[in-house]
Amino acid sequence: MNVRWILLSSALLVVAANAGPVEEWYRYHNEQGVTVLSQSVPPALADNGYEVVDGDGRLLRKVPSKAERKRLREAEEEQQKRADEDNRRQRADEDLLKLYASSADVAAARDRKLRSIEVDIGRIRADLEALKQKKTNLEQQGAERERGGLGHSEEIFENLEIVEAQIEVQEGNIDSRRREQQQIRESFDRDMERVRLLLGEPPPEAQAETGKAAKVQQAEAGEKLEAQAEAGAANTPAAIAGH
Repeated sequence: MNVRWILLSSALLVVAANAGPVEEWYRYHNEQGVTVLSQSVPPALADNGYEVVDGDGRLLRKVPSKAERKRLREAEEEQQKRADEDNRRQRADEDLLKLYASSADVAAARDRKLRSIEVDIGRIRADLEALKQKKTNLEQQGAERERGGLGHSEEIFENLEIVEAQIEVQEGNIDSRRREQQQIRESFDRDMERVRLLLGEPPPEAQAETGKAAKVQQAEAGEKLEAQAEAGAANTPAAIAGH
């Protein structure tokens, strides 16, 4: 039996060796839209796409057209872009949840940042007021010189120009810090909304309504306790004896 199996295997190998490569034909549409079967594809028509078949007409592979290859490439690029964006969003979400345990934590961090900038703005305002006062003093000095007949002072004029430039810079600094505050609000508000979504927290409106309802319940419970206390006081022996 082993000899028979060896002989059969050898015969199959001989047949396979003699079979040679599979004959390939090319099926495509010519300029008139007619399907053509030949052993080559004209270079001018290759970009339109074609099929490779064997001698029996069985499809071996399909070569897409240039336009189809472009669409496939663009679809793959768009798919990769979406995958990259999903990965970026996932990493950003993980980082957010490492920083904040709730949307209230986000709000607290935002308020700390805004307060820090507000303190800085206060310092700039103090410097600005000092500069404005310096400008007023220089203007008064110049006016006194003119009234005293001393004429124009080049030094006072140059100092005024310097102070006015410094005032402009400080006013620009305040505007810049205000813009930074607005950007911080918008950034933290986006983070707050995202954290709320990730943790399944109710929207602010629902939280406000819940807070109101809790306050009402607390007030009602307090009134009930007061009523019970008053009723209990009325039933004490001293209160009964007084009646």
